[in-house]
Amino acid sequence: MKSYLTQECIESLKKYVSYGRSTLERTVAPEVSLLQKDPSSPVVCHVTGFFPRGVMVTWQKKGEDHYDDVELRETVPNEDGTFQTTSRLTVKDWQTEDYTCIVQHKSLEEDIVK
Repeated sequence: MKSYLTQECIESLKKYVSYGRSTLERTVAPEVSLLQKDPSSPVVCHVTGFFPRGVMVTWQKKGEDHYDDVELRETVPNEDGTFQTTSRLTVKDWQTEDYTCIVQHKSLEEDIVK
């Protein structure tokens, strides 16, 4: 039993991990869009189709980080194994101010700015 656990089991585990390595290490870039139902609704930065799960979604106002009135939703899986999330910005002066949604992800060489 000791031989099995310290040798055979470890070799089998290494073999099976190598089979899934390409899937586990893949990266898929996100698609980003800004949505708004009507002028009085929050602006939504919708980020979808990315893998792996970790993503950073932030807002800027006139080039400076903006945290007020921002709601980041939970990251959830898509049916194809990728992920999606949204960040909502609720402001009254969005038409007169310069707001941007910034998305950072492992798959990107440069941040996506919308």
